[in-house]
Amino acid sequence: MTYLPTGTRSFLLACLITTALSSTASLAAPDDTVAVQNARPTNTGKPASDGAKTGPQVEAVIVTAQRRSQSLQSVPVTDNVFTSSQLLARQVVTTADVLANVPNVVAFSGSGYSQADYYFRGIGENDGFQTFNSAVATYIDDVVVSRLGGASSELLDLDRVEVLQGPQGTTFGSNTPGGAVLLYSKKPTDTFHASAETAFGTHEQSDSRFMINGNLLPGLDGRATAFVFHNDGYQNDVNTGQSGYGGQTNWGVRGALRYMLSDTIDWNVAYDFSHLDGQRYDAGTNPNYPNQFTQPIGILGGSYTALTTDLNDCTKGASVIDWERNNCSGSITTNQGVTSNLKWFAGPNLNVEFITGLRRATQDYTLDVGFDSPYSNLKDLVLANSSLFEQFSQEIKASGRLFNGFINYVGGLYAFNEWDETNLDEFFRFGTALHAPASARSDLFHEYIRNGTVSEAAYLQTDTHLTDKLTLTTGIRYTHEREQVEVNTRDPAAGNAPIYDTAQIIGQPVLSAHRFTPKVAVSYQFVPDFMVYGSYVDGFQAGGWNGRASTAAEFTSFGVEKAQSWELGWRSELFDRRLRFNGTFFWVNYNGLQLASAETINGENTEIFTNAGNSQVRGIQLDSEAALTRHLTLNGGLGLQEAKFTELAAGVASTGLTLNSPVPFSPPLTWNVGVTYRTDELAWARGNFIFNGTFQYVPAYNAGAATTSTDSQVTTNLNMSLTYRPSNSPWTVGAECTNCTFRIYVPFAGGAADYISEPGYAGVRVRYAL
Repeated sequence: MTYLPTGTRSFLLACLITTALSSTASLAAPDDTVAVQNARPTNTGKPASDGAKTGPQVEAVIVTAQRRSQSLQSVPVTDNVFTSSQLLARQVVTTADVLANVPNVVAFSGSGYSQADYYFRGIGENDGFQTFNSAVATYIDDVVVSRLGGASSELLDLDRVEVLQGPQGTTFGSNTPGGAVLLYSKKPTDTFHASAETAFGTHEQSDSRFMINGNLLPGLDGRATAFVFHNDGYQNDVNTGQSGYGGQTNWGVRGALRYMLSDTIDWNVAYDFSHLDGQRYDAGTNPNYPNQFTQPIGILGGSYTALTTDLNDCTKGASVIDWERNNCSGSITTNQGVTSNLKWFAGPNLNVEFITGLRRATQDYTLDVGFDSPYSNLKDLVLANSSLFEQFSQEIKASGRLFNGFINYVGGLYAFNEWDETNLDEFFRFGTALHAPASARSDLFHEYIRNGTVSEAAYLQTDTHLTDKLTLTTGIRYTHEREQVEVNTRDPAAGNAPIYDTAQIIGQPVLSAHRFTPKVAVSYQFVPDFMVYGSYVDGFQAGGWNGRASTAAEFTSFGVEKAQSWELGWRSELFDRRLRFNGTFFWVNYNGLQLASAETINGENTEIFTNAGNSQVRGIQLDSEAALTRHLTLNGGLGLQEAKFTELAAGVASTGLTLNSPVPFSPPLTWNVGVTYRTDELAWARGNFIFNGTFQYVPAYNAGAATTSTDSQVTTNLNMSLTYRPSNSPWTVGAECTNCTFRIYVPFAGGAADYISEPGYAGVRVRYAL
């Protein structure tokens, strides 16, 4: 099977479009969102210039939710933005930590600490297998991370994070019908900066981060960052009495260069690498040991006792099969990428960007998804998975203004290639003694899968300013996507005899999608600080295959999943910008909903991935931030949603799933609050103090579409920190805690495996910055 690069045609067509746009750029008036800067450009995501302030104000933030720089308050999109200072205050470490601060969102990691299992407004994906796509995409500096594995890695040296909800099919393309998570790194500057920080706490946890930035040569700036994280683990084993399971050892580096080739050409190149090594933190179900967790009493951040599959060091052995022979469930993920963004200021009102991304990830894990724990003498189903993901993308984007500011536009061409390989072993393991670790195994099959994706797209979005207050936004994207799969399965118990291959599968080995995804929005700026908008937008994600099938009859293909979304919202800044209060009413229809659901194949009831039917989600999202005084700032978010099935496919309905069944991963209520308090400089302390606190609430929700689906537990998470800053000193020192109530709960449950929350952490952090 061959996957041919397609960027050449896109590149030539982009050059023609760029030339045409350059010829009309002289008709446009200057605009601070796209104007050429003849000096070194500044980063977005920073407070906008406010002039003379009359009192405390919330940050005015510049975002790129529509692929060009705009004020957050002028964008007709649901966009939650977190600047670098806010990420620090909220103790954000991973992308999932960010999403804990966003309403109508569920985020967790299933098959490994680094897997990005995200659900926005009732749609997403919780299986990182390569034949499934996610409805929520993660982007690093405008380059998509195509697979879930590794997409929730440690956040390092970020300028800001934007969380877009609702279909983003016009400017961000396929596989974003639920939304997108945009990570933007800090760019090098010509001023010398350096910092180092380290934190130590319970469970022998340590977290160290380093950064250095400065000018290297005339016009060339550089920035280097690194992190090292370690945790000894926090689980005790009820059978052996051993402790210290569930630990992690993660590290990563990032290097970036920024070269101003001329006053009109700005080139940014970056390389990143991360290694994430962690044991599982699930507890198996055993009828003789009820699935309960014993919370330590009177021990701050102590370990808890649970029935666990984590028996040995996951790194012993050359493969995931060796890990499992030690009765270990764990994951090791490596993620690396090169990003290049060459920006050409082609005219007074035209910017052209050439965005190139090359990424490679490996993900190895074992996962106990069986019927009982390894301490039962009954069967226990185990997956041992080893995957390689490689991708290349090329985008050419132009943005600017035409006709004296009457039209703002952004448009471009996009090409994407992906190659994935997975070796999967599935088997039963069982013990001869009831309370002893598993001592035998029964191999089911070994599966090798290779699949690839070729995608090409062209898009254009415009803002037409019909009056000084009324703006019409129109957009369209055309996407052509082609996917192909090869599969080969063997029976290890029968001398690796063939079971089935590509020619025998029921599903189509080649899938193709051609779609237009439009957007229309109307916004009206009543006064400078109050805007209302209404929008309609389409999105879709590609089809795929039930790749975890154990027979050729189960290896079926499924089609695209489509979303049509209506929004009515407002953006407001009140009381001299002391209060930002934004709200959105939304209504989304999902057609061809891709779900893991129970179906009958060859007379046998099994759970497969399929287009299960249609659903509808409607609700409201409220976001606010208030600078009450120059000392005290509050923020909060509230999400209400109602999700229901509107139609079910015949095969799905026959298994017992009904229109009244709860739509998975769609909690009806989510909310979060945060507070920051800064003291004045205190004479007795010779410095000042900063307190930060955040709280998140998510009720129990359905976590599966099959008739045997299970519910998560209520999530309540409190994080706090208190930092002391000495006067005129580069040092800061602070105390911090996460899950400060030291509560144990199940954020996600599936089958017989419960994914347990990390217990409370308490520690101290010291930072030195120049």
